[in-house]
Amino acid sequence: MTPHLTGWIVGTGSRDATSVARRSIEGHVPSHYELTVKGQPGELLRAAFADVVVSSGPGVTILSAELDQSALHGLLARIEDLGLELLDMRLVTDATSGPTNWDRP
Repeated sequence: MTPHLTGWIVGTGSRDATSVARRSIEGHVPSHYELTVKGQPGELLRAAFADVVVSSGPGVTILSAELDQSALHGLLARIEDLGLELLDMRLVTDATSGPTNWDRP
């Protein structure tokens, strides 16, 4: 039986392991993102983002989902196409349960 690593099949050869590492580097492994846009979520906004978790805060809508790089770019394009103002984008990690802080030692 071939073991699985985050949805990718890993074989016993180094070429397969290299392929998995390359996919990871190229952004094919999903990460959890939270994108904040200006405005409250109405029915139309919720319908436009039916494939992500939609929540709200004071004057903002928060879109949350597991996305690879391609899906992230697609979501950003959808935000732009709808004329929404992107206020914040965060990569959420399990260790921090908040935004990734790249400056942390």
